Amino acid sequence: SLMGQAYSVPEGVTEILPYAFRNNGQLQLLILPSTVTELPEGVFYGCTGLKSVTFGNRLRQIGPFAFYGCSALEQMELPSGLTDIADYAFGNSGLAEITIPASVAVLGHGAFDHSRVTKITFTGKAPQIGDDAFGNVFADVYYPSPNCDPSWADMIWDYGGYLQWYPTDSHSYCAVITPADCENGGFTTYTCGCGH
Repeated sequence: SLMGQAYSVPEGVTEILPYAFRNNGQLQLLILPSTVTELPEGVFYGCTGLKSVTFGNRLRQIGPFAFYGCSALEQMELPSGLTDIADYAFGNSGLAEITIPASVAVLGHGAFDHSRVTKITFTGKAPQIGDDAFGNVFADVYYPSPNCDPSWADMIWDYGGYLQWYPTDSHSYCAVITPADCENGGFTTYTCGCGH
């Protein structure tokens, strides 16, 4: 039943209709199978009681407004193969903390607009980020240092929110070591990719 507190979408289901769970305030726990690769527009829109979602490992896209207004939602683990988080996907949600997988290439307009997120961690190359992706959000954002990952070098840090940006390797040496610079007195010299 869609009105129960917990619902597991059966394995083998490949498609969920847009707005299928819309405004279901009783739904608290949802488990999605690996056969669902895309969450459509507004699928959990206004599910004010939704606290936890377990994604299947083949999810690739989260559609527009998918979790919009899910005020009880606090934290979730996005699957590693996810590529697109669409416009306002987590807008006005209670989501407090999120890690963006390295596979995400697109973060839509207003993706986290007016959400309660306070910590965002990017784990890979800089995705294409839409306007106001973090509109009206006060958060700490952790990202790979542009010295170690050049894709972050040209990012514009104003996405409509009040964000503090921190390179994740700011207090340590890079994992990337450049080839040997020279040999001097029998010792090989290396330079850290960050220039330390």
